[in-house]
Amino acid sequence: MIATREPSQEYHEALGEFIEFFAIVEQTVFDALQAISGVSDATARAIFNGTHTSDGMNLLKRVAEANPNFKHEKQLEIMAIHLKAITDVRNDLVHYGSTFSPNGEQVLTRARRAFRPEKLPPPKRISSRKLRFMTEDLAMIASFLIFWSARQLENVAPQEDQKNADDLKRSWKYRPA
Repeated sequence: MIATREPSQEYHEALGEFIEFFAIVEQTVFDALQAISGVSDATARAIFNGTHTSDGMNLLKRVAEANPNFKHEKQLEIMAIHLKAITDVRNDLVHYGSTFSPNGEQVLTRARRAFRPEKLPPPKRISSRKLRFMTEDLAMIASFLIFWSARQLENVAPQEDQKNADDLKRSWKYRPA
Protein backbone atom coordinates (compact mmCIF):
# COMPACT_ATOMS: atom_id res chain seq x y z
CA MET A 1 0.00 0.00 0.00
CA ILE A 2 1.28 3.47 -0.79
CA ALA A 3 1.05 6.13 1.87
CA THR A 4 -0.41 9.49 0.90
CA ARG A 5 0.29 12.95 2.21
CA GLU A 6 0.37 16.43 0.75
CA PRO A 7 3.48 17.60 -1.17
CA SER A 8 5.00 20.89 -0.03
CA GLN A 9 4.30 24.31 -1.50
CA GLU A 10 7.91 24.37 -2.74
CA TYR A 11 7.23 21.13 -4.64
CA HIS A 12 4.06 22.54 -6.22
CA GLU A 13 5.88 25.73 -7.29
CA ALA A 14 8.69 23.68 -8.85
CA LEU A 15 6.11 21.46 -10.56
CA GLY A 16 4.34 24.49 -12.03
CA GLU A 17 7.59 25.93 -13.38
CA PHE A 18 8.53 22.53 -14.80
CA ILE A 19 5.20 22.13 -16.62
CA GLU A 20 5.42 25.70 -17.96
CA PHE A 21 8.96 25.18 -19.28
CA PHE A 22 7.95 21.87 -20.81
CA ALA A 23 5.23 23.71 -22.75
CA ILE A 24 7.84 26.27 -23.86
CA VAL A 25 10.05 23.45 -25.17
CA GLU A 26 7.08 21.95 -27.01
CA GLN A 27 6.52 25.29 -28.76
CA THR A 28 10.24 25.66 -29.43
CA VAL A 29 10.39 22.18 -31.01
CA PHE A 30 7.54 23.27 -33.30
CA ASP A 31 9.36 26.51 -34.19
CA ALA A 32 12.63 24.64 -34.84
CA LEU A 33 10.83 22.14 -37.07
CA GLN A 34 9.44 25.00 -39.11
CA ALA A 35 12.77 26.83 -39.36
CA ILE A 36 14.97 23.83 -40.09
CA SER A 37 12.53 22.31 -42.59
CA GLY A 38 12.09 25.67 -44.30
CA VAL A 39 8.31 25.45 -44.62
CA SER A 40 5.92 28.41 -44.30
CA ASP A 41 4.03 29.16 -41.10
CA ALA A 42 0.77 27.88 -42.62
CA THR A 43 2.41 24.66 -43.80
CA ALA A 44 4.10 24.12 -40.42
CA ARG A 45 0.74 24.52 -38.67
CA ALA A 46 -0.84 22.03 -41.06
CA ILE A 47 1.95 19.45 -40.76
CA PHE A 48 3.35 19.79 -37.23
CA ASN A 49 0.30 20.86 -35.18
CA GLY A 50 -0.28 18.39 -32.36
CA THR A 51 3.16 16.80 -32.66
CA HIS A 52 4.28 15.48 -29.28
CA THR A 53 7.73 16.52 -28.09
CA SER A 54 9.41 13.14 -28.61
CA ASP A 55 7.89 12.83 -32.09
CA GLY A 56 8.95 16.41 -32.82
CA MET A 57 12.53 15.65 -31.83
CA ASN A 58 12.50 12.57 -34.08
CA LEU A 59 11.20 14.70 -36.94
CA LEU A 60 13.89 17.30 -36.22
CA LYS A 61 16.56 14.61 -36.46
CA ARG A 62 15.15 13.41 -39.79
CA VAL A 63 14.87 16.93 -41.21
CA ALA A 64 18.43 17.67 -40.02
CA GLU A 65 19.62 14.48 -41.71
CA ALA A 66 18.04 15.60 -44.97
CA ASN A 67 19.51 19.10 -44.69
CA PRO A 68 23.21 19.01 -45.65
CA ASN A 69 23.68 22.47 -44.13
CA PHE A 70 22.64 21.39 -40.63
CA LYS A 71 25.81 20.61 -38.68
CA HIS A 72 24.56 19.93 -35.15
CA GLU A 73 23.53 16.27 -35.39
CA LYS A 74 25.42 15.08 -32.32
CA GLN A 75 24.10 17.88 -30.14
CA LEU A 76 20.58 17.19 -31.38
CA GLU A 77 20.94 13.50 -30.53
CA ILE A 78 22.20 14.29 -27.00
CA MET A 79 19.28 16.67 -26.47
CA ALA A 80 16.75 14.17 -27.82
CA ILE A 81 17.94 11.46 -25.42
CA HIS A 82 17.83 13.82 -22.44
CA LEU A 83 14.49 15.31 -23.43
CA LYS A 84 13.08 11.77 -23.68
CA ALA A 85 14.10 11.09 -20.06
CA ILE A 86 12.50 14.36 -18.95
CA THR A 87 9.40 13.66 -21.04
CA ASP A 88 8.99 10.28 -19.34
CA VAL A 89 8.99 12.02 -15.94
CA ARG A 90 6.57 14.66 -17.21
CA ASN A 91 4.21 12.00 -18.56
CA ASP A 92 4.26 10.09 -15.27
CA LEU A 93 3.61 13.31 -13.34
CA VAL A 94 0.76 14.42 -15.57
CA HIS A 95 -0.93 11.05 -16.02
CA TYR A 96 -0.22 9.33 -12.70
CA GLY A 97 0.84 12.03 -10.24
CA SER A 98 3.25 11.52 -7.40
CA THR A 99 2.70 9.76 -4.14
CA PHE A 100 4.68 8.88 -1.05
CA SER A 101 6.34 5.54 -0.45
CA PRO A 102 5.97 3.87 2.94
CA ASN A 103 9.37 5.29 3.95
CA GLY A 104 8.20 8.83 3.18
CA GLU A 105 9.92 9.43 -0.18
CA GLN A 106 7.92 11.19 -2.84
CA VAL A 107 7.83 8.91 -5.89
CA LEU A 108 6.36 8.45 -9.34
CA THR A 109 4.75 5.07 -9.84
CA ARG A 110 2.05 3.50 -11.97
CA ALA A 111 1.44 0.74 -9.44
CA ARG A 112 -1.99 1.92 -8.31
CA ARG A 113 -3.42 1.49 -11.83
CA ALA A 114 -1.31 -1.32 -13.24
CA PHE A 115 -2.89 -4.62 -14.19
CA ARG A 116 0.42 -6.38 -13.53
CA PRO A 117 2.43 -4.23 -11.09
CA GLU A 118 5.25 -6.81 -11.08
CA LYS A 119 6.05 -5.80 -14.69
CA LEU A 120 6.42 -2.11 -13.87
CA PRO A 121 9.75 -0.33 -13.49
CA PRO A 122 10.61 0.58 -9.92
CA PRO A 123 9.19 3.85 -8.57
CA LYS A 124 11.27 6.96 -9.37
CA ARG A 125 12.04 9.46 -6.63
CA ILE A 126 10.87 12.97 -7.39
CA SER A 127 11.52 16.19 -5.50
CA SER A 128 11.35 19.94 -5.97
CA ARG A 129 15.14 19.86 -6.50
CA LYS A 130 14.87 17.33 -9.36
CA LEU A 131 12.01 19.33 -10.88
CA ARG A 132 14.14 22.49 -10.79
CA PHE A 133 17.07 20.65 -12.37
CA MET A 134 14.83 19.39 -15.17
CA THR A 135 13.42 22.91 -15.62
CA GLU A 136 16.95 24.30 -16.03
CA ASP A 137 17.74 21.57 -18.56
CA LEU A 138 14.53 22.37 -20.45
CA ALA A 139 15.56 26.03 -20.58
CA MET A 140 18.93 24.98 -22.04
CA ILE A 141 17.22 22.78 -24.64
CA ALA A 142 14.88 25.64 -25.61
CA SER A 143 17.89 27.97 -25.94
CA PHE A 144 19.68 25.57 -28.28
CA LEU A 145 16.56 25.09 -30.39
CA ILE A 146 16.00 28.85 -30.62
CA PHE A 147 19.64 29.33 -31.64
CA TRP A 148 19.35 26.65 -34.33
CA SER A 149 16.09 28.10 -35.58
CA ALA A 150 17.79 31.46 -36.03
CA ARG A 151 21.11 30.22 -37.41
CA GLN A 152 20.47 26.70 -38.65
CA LEU A 153 22.63 27.07 -41.74
CA GLU A 154 25.75 28.03 -39.79
CA ASN A 155 28.78 26.05 -40.90
CA VAL A 156 30.09 23.98 -37.97
CA ALA A 157 32.96 21.53 -38.24
CA PRO A 158 32.14 17.93 -37.16
CA GLN A 159 34.75 18.04 -34.37
CA GLU A 160 33.15 21.24 -33.01
CA ASP A 161 29.73 19.56 -33.04
CA GLN A 162 31.23 16.62 -31.09
CA LYS A 163 32.88 18.96 -28.56
CA ASN A 164 29.64 20.91 -28.13
CA ALA A 165 27.70 17.65 -27.73
CA ASP A 166 30.15 16.44 -25.06
CA ASP A 167 29.90 19.80 -23.24
CA LEU A 168 26.13 19.65 -23.43
CA LYS A 169 26.03 16.14 -21.97
CA ARG A 170 28.24 17.20 -19.05
CA SER A 171 26.11 20.28 -18.36
CA TRP A 172 22.83 18.47 -17.60
CA LYS A 173 21.70 19.01 -14.03
CA TYR A 174 19.01 16.32 -13.99
CA ARG A 175 20.49 12.84 -13.96
CA PRO A 176 17.96 10.06 -14.66
CA ALA A 177 18.45 7.09 -12.37
